[in-house]
Amino acid sequence: IGTGFSSVSMVAGLLYTMGHSGGRETVWCLQSKSGDLVWNQSYDAELNSNLYEGGPGSTPTVDGNFIYTLSVDGRLMCFQRTTGDVVWQKNLQTELGVGLNEWGFNSSPLILGEQLIVQGGRVASFDKLTGEKQWQSARHRAGYGSVRAFPHDGETLLASLDCDGLRI
Repeated sequence: IGTGFSSVSMVAGLLYTMGHSGGRETVWCLQSKSGDLVWNQSYDAELNSNLYEGGPGSTPTVDGNFIYTLSVDGRLMCFQRTTGDVVWQKNLQTELGVGLNEWGFNSSPLILGEQLIVQGGRVASFDKLTGEKQWQSARHRAGYGSVRAFPHDGETLLASLDCDGLRI
């Protein structure tokens, strides 16, 4: 599948992951039992091998009929889960007004209701069906972890770990 640190998501006998090879990043959908290719989508992408091998570090997120990915250069994408058709895509560097982080973008998308939440210089929410940005936090030094939701006193809070510390 190529170079990278993306883990694997599995749903209904299909496996999803990402990798980098030959100047291109690829989102893979494989049969989980046989490893046979169901679909893949590739696009030009820098390896970004700053102090490590490089490649994508985000794990695809599956929600219903869709899969959401974040490339190392900040390409946030929504695919139809079984066909690989691109539903929408956004460039986080442009959308969030941030540059490429030292090791790229590595946040795995979080689905919270109708929101898709990522971090990379800001924590931001996008409508999971349209990709329209709903809100964003103030800028901060990017981190490489994923945002997580947790209950507290009857509310849902978000936590992310960035280079400035834990952000709630």
